[in-house]
Amino acid sequence: FNSGGAGYALSQQTLREFRSIMDECEVRTHTATEDVMIAQCLRNVLNIGLTDTRDSQQRERFHPFAPATHYTWTPKDDWYDKYNMEWGLQLGEDCCAPDSVSFHYIKKP
Repeated sequence: FNSGGAGYALSQQTLREFRSIMDECEVRTHTATEDVMIAQCLRNVLNIGLTDTRDSQQRERFHPFAPATHYTWTPKDDWYDKYNMEWGLQLGEDCCAPDSVSFHYIKKP
């Protein structure tokens, strides 16, 4: 699952289709888990699944934390570990694809 905190990508067509059925899904606009709710709606109503965006070495491209957090991550049995249970996490230097798309929680220098 691509955590939405750092953003997520939808095609224009998917966005149009989502907009047309958004009310059916009861997607709340003020929630910390809108990414999960949108993904469930796309799957359950439009039968649109998720795409694995990792690179050929299984490194992630969409990151819910800042780069340093991913680089130094140790398993904690929390939501992030649970989201990645099926395919595992790459740790240390292997955490992030060189062509990563986004990181969340980036602070101003």
